[in-house]
Amino acid sequence: MSSLPILSTHPATSAARPAPTPTYTHTAGNPQPITTARRVGAWALLLFPLIVQVPFGILSANFHYPEVLRAPAAEVLRAFHGAGPGLVWVWYAYAMSIGVFALGLLALDRDDPRMRTATLVGLASALVQWIALARWTFLVPTLARLHAFASPADAAGIEQLFAAQHQLLGVGLGEHLGQMLMAAWTILMVRAVGQPLWLKTAGWLAAVLFVVGLSEQLGTAIGFGVGPLAHAPMVAFILWSVWLVGLGVQMLRGTRPAH
Repeated sequence: MSSLPILSTHPATSAARPAPTPTYTHTAGNPQPITTARRVGAWALLLFPLIVQVPFGILSANFHYPEVLRAPAAEVLRAFHGAGPGLVWVWYAYAMSIGVFALGLLALDRDDPRMRTATLVGLASALVQWIALARWTFLVPTLARLHAFASPADAAGIEQLFAAQHQLLGVGLGEHLGQMLMAAWTILMVRAVGQPLWLKTAGWLAAVLFVVGLSEQLGTAIGFGVGPLAHAPMVAFILWSVWLVGLGVQMLRGTRPAH
């Protein structure tokens, strides 16, 4: 653990310019300075929900995202090919924005065992979601291009291939497992970091709604609809974004561990 900064005992220095009082965060009962790394991490967590809205908004306006994720394969492939290479760059930016979240996770205080666990869970969620998003840059463009110029028989085969990879990498890995891990990370952070009651409540609600939303992804595999529960992941992400911004602010202000 870092020790308290040693103030200069040189008379001239002390008289001319008193040393500034450092700002501290608290972990494991002992004060620690808020380092540059922690500040960068807090800003990364604070800004991530705002940064990710840029590619999300563009995809929503130009690709009917996220509704298109449940459209028939042929419709998705035609829409993707028709949008041109600009759409690929938007998906690339979307995938790379996950790096901002990962940066925030890596800067968390890992002296506390609870924070180490939270970091590992959060990084696992970031990884599976990155894989799911990256396929729209490195896999789907090839399938869409082949589909555009294929014979009807070949096009049907490509649609089956797209549907299979989409169900596994998109729905199963990115949405289902990624959402499950995100809910777990949120709960761990709510329990590990001191937060106001309203912020804790937002975090818990977001986590619960993420778990409820898992039923929608299971429904695509089993073949049943979940009605209004299908909107749970979107509501969860909005609440989670508010919570994450608040968490970043709390970290910048300095927090005590939750007990």
